[in-house]
Amino acid sequence: MKLNNLSLLLSAVEVDVDAFALCEIARDAEILVPRLEKVEVHYVLSGRLFLSVGNDAPLKLGPGSVAIVPPGLPQGMAASLKPAHRFHSDSTCRPGTGGLELFNAAGDNPVTTRVVCGEIHAGLGGFHIFNGLPLPIAANLEKEPLIKASFEAMLKETDADGPFSRSLMSALMKTCLVVLLRHHIVHHGTSGLPGIFKKPWLGLAIREVLTHPDREHSVASLAAISGRSRSIFAKEFREEIGIPPMTFVARSRLSRACDLLALTNLSVAAIAARTGFANRSHFSRAFKDSYGIGPSHYKRVHSGIQRSKSH
Repeated sequence: MKLNNLSLLLSAVEVDVDAFALCEIARDAEILVPRLEKVEVHYVLSGRLFLSVGNDAPLKLGPGSVAIVPPGLPQGMAASLKPAHRFHSDSTCRPGTGGLELFNAAGDNPVTTRVVCGEIHAGLGGFHIFNGLPLPIAANLEKEPLIKASFEAMLKETDADGPFSRSLMSALMKTCLVVLLRHHIVHHGTSGLPGIFKKPWLGLAIREVLTHPDREHSVASLAAISGRSRSIFAKEFREEIGIPPMTFVARSRLSRACDLLALTNLSVAAIAARTGFANRSHFSRAFKDSYGIGPSHYKRVHSGIQRSKSH
C-alpha cells in the first residue's frame, strides 16, 4: 500500500486501551497468559523478556522493546529462556494502585524483568485493523524517545485516573502503534502485516468510505475506485476485512456519527446528512439497532460526559 494511503488509514484508527497492567517477573519464572479476545501490547521496562506466543520459539525482547500479539493465542512471559517456575496469570494478579493491575511472578525474589501490558482495540469503521495478524510484531524501540515517554505517561494516567485519562491513554497508545508499524515497514516492508496494510486497492476503497461517508457508496462504485471487478472486489474485500463492503460502509458511518454526536453541537438531522443517511428517521433506526439507544439519547449522555470531564 502506498504510504499516503496507509497514513490516512492510521490517522482514522480509533484506539482504546483496556486492562492495563504491570508484570514483575523473577529470573526463573514465567507468567502463562490464556488466549485473549483482544490484541495485547507489551512494553519492556527493564530486563529481558522471553515472549512465547502459540507454539513458536520465544522472542527475546530487551528494554524498550514493543510487541503486538494477535488475539486467540496463548502466551508465556519469562525472564529467562528456560524458566523453572510457571505461574498462571490468574494466580499472580492483584490490584495495583489506581486502575493498574499487578501481575507478580517474583514473590520475595528479586524482580528481573518488568513489562507493561495492555489489551487494546484498534478499530477502523467497526473493523479491527489487526484482524488477520499472523504473528506478533515486535521491535526494539529503545532509541525512540516517544515510546518510553508514552508508556511512562500511560502508567501515570492509569494510576491517577484524572480528567481525560482514558482519552490521553488512547492517544498515547496510538502513537506507540504508529511508531512500531513505521519501524516494521521501514525494516521489513509489509511482510507479516494483515492484508489491509498490503493491498493498495483495499486502501483506496477504505479511504473513499472514511473520507466521504455522505456519498452514495455501492459495491460497484467502490470496486470502480479500486480498479477491480464488482465480484472480485466483493469477494476479496470480505476475505481481507471479514465483513461485506456495504456492512463496512454502514459501520463506518455509524462510527463517524458517534464522534459527531459526542463532540459537536450539530443537530441529529445534520449528522444524519453528513454520514450518508437518507433522513433522520432512517439514521435513528439504524443507530438504535446498533447501539440500543437513539442518537438523541446518545448525544445527551456522551456530550454530557465530555462537558463534565472538561471542568
